[in-house]
Amino acid sequence: MKILLFLIIVMLSSAQLKSQSLLAVYDVSQNHEVSPSPGTPLKIITLNYKGYLYKKDNKYIYFEKPAYKQTNLLDGALILSGENTDNISLFGLNHDSIQSIIYTNFDSLVQRMGNIDATKRNFYHKIEQGWWLWKFLPDKKIINGLNCQKATYSDGNGIIIWSVWVCPDIPFKVGVSQLYDLPGLVVDAENIPLQKHYLLISQAAVTDIPDTIFWPNEFNTTAFTIARDLKKRSKQEMTTPTKSQKRDELLKNNH
Repeated sequence: MKILLFLIIVMLSSAQLKSQSLLAVYDVSQNHEVSPSPGTPLKIITLNYKGYLYKKDNKYIYFEKPAYKQTNLLDGALILSGENTDNISLFGLNHDSIQSIIYTNFDSLVQRMGNIDATKRNFYHKIEQGWWLWKFLPDKKIINGLNCQKATYSDGNGIIIWSVWVCPDIPFKVGVSQLYDLPGLVVDAENIPLQKHYLLISQAAVTDIPDTIFWPNEFNTTAFTIARDLKKRSKQEMTTPTKSQKRDELLKNNH
């Protein structure tokens, strides 16, 4: 009887968690390799952000706010000095209050992406679940008290693009950036080509999230450009070389 009561409590708690409005907050950092002046060694600039991931029913939105310090600036750009103090270059900073917006709705299977670059473009995708072909690894560890499992996502050449740790105990269909098709909340993630790292610092249920959160003002700046549908692909499609890859391979073999 005690075991049955325990199972009922667990099932009710799980159902309640799935229906809750939730907010997860991340520390985000991105490294940029820049040269202060021609011929000088590269310097690493690290910019910091705060990432916010909201869930309400089947709607999710993720966006970032800049957290880098407003120092050593000239007209909104970071000043980089070379060995010769007369040689400086500027590294442009985006000072928008909200950046990198990704909205995903699993009822309508729509994804909207805003503030993509300096042009402030907005994109609209139709999506299909199963589009992200994750490789789930046996690696497990506890991060900030959460039981996590490792997963990776690779491009068609087998190069790892994303390395993530997820907590299946906390149901989330969407992760940081545009990630989805993961079994739980993203706790730690790295976009390797972009040298961008995400670490969960808090997650909590909230009483309610206003619907306006899911349609920020940035979505009204420009009309949405309709991008290609993100349809599920087979593992064979992911590993089959494209025409350009076949051509490059032939050229390489002929030299």
